[in-house]
Amino acid sequence: MLRVFLSAAWTGVSMDYKTYKMTALMKCKYGLLYLLLFIFLGRLFYGSLLAGLPGLLLIPLALRKKAAQLADKRRHELALEFKELVLAYANALRAGYSVENAFLEAAKEIAYLFDEDALIMQECRQMAGKMKNGHSIEELLTDLGRRSGSEDIADFAAVFSVAKRSGGNMPAIMSDTAGRISEKVSLTEEISLMFAQKRLEQRMMDVLPLAIMLYISIASPGYFSSLYGNVTGIVVMTVCLAVYVAAYLISGKIMDIRI
Repeated sequence: MLRVFLSAAWTGVSMDYKTYKMTALMKCKYGLLYLLLFIFLGRLFYGSLLAGLPGLLLIPLALRKKAAQLADKRRHELALEFKELVLAYANALRAGYSVENAFLEAAKEIAYLFDEDALIMQECRQMAGKMKNGHSIEELLTDLGRRSGSEDIADFAAVFSVAKRSGGNMPAIMSDTAGRISEKVSLTEEISLMFAQKRLEQRMMDVLPLAIMLYISIASPGYFSSLYGNVTGIVVMTVCLAVYVAAYLISGKIMDIRI
C-alpha cells in the first residue's frame, strides 16, 4: 500500500547532520559504560578498582568521540537513502513530470523502500511542506546539502541549481548526476564490505591483550602482584597501557576508510 508521506504536516526542525546531540539518557548510558571500562582497566593494570576513577576526567572526551561516531553513521545512512531518492527523481523527470512534481513523485516511490521515520522520509516531508509554503526545491536541496555534511548531496544540489538556472536538459543532467552518485555510494559500500572482515579482526586484536591479561590473572592469581603497589610496577604498567591505547587509536585510524 502506498504511503501518503504528506498525510501529516511537518512540525519538527531541520536536522544538522554534522553534529549529534545525545540525549541525557544516552549520556548516562555511555558514561556508565566508559566508567566501568576505566574501573576494569584500573583493576587489570594497577590491581585496584580505585585506579580507574581518574578515567572520569576522560568521559567527556569519550562522549564527544562517540557522538562524532554516531553523526558519521547517521550521515552515511542519509547518503544511502538519498541515492534512492535521486534515482527515483531522475526516473520521474524522464517520465515527464515537472521539476517540482517529480520530487513529490520520487518521494512517494521511495516510501515503498523506507520506513516513515527514515531520515530521507523525514527530509521529504519537510521539503514537501516547505514547497507548499512557497520555497523552491532548489533552495531546499541547497539547504539539505549544507546541513547534511555530505559531499554527494551538496554536489547534487549544486548541479541541480546550475541546470535549472541554465535551462538545460534536466532529465538528462539529473540522470547522469544520479548515476554518478549511485556509482560512488555503491563503491563505498563495496569497500566497506571488503573491510568488514578486517574490522572484525581489528576488534578481536583490540580485545586480545586484555583477554590474555584477564585470563592470566584468573588462572594464576598473584602473577602480576609484583607490578602492583610499587613505583616500578606502576611505571611499567602505565607504559604498557599507553602502548595499548596508542595501538588502539592507530588501528582505528588505519581502518577509517573514506572516499
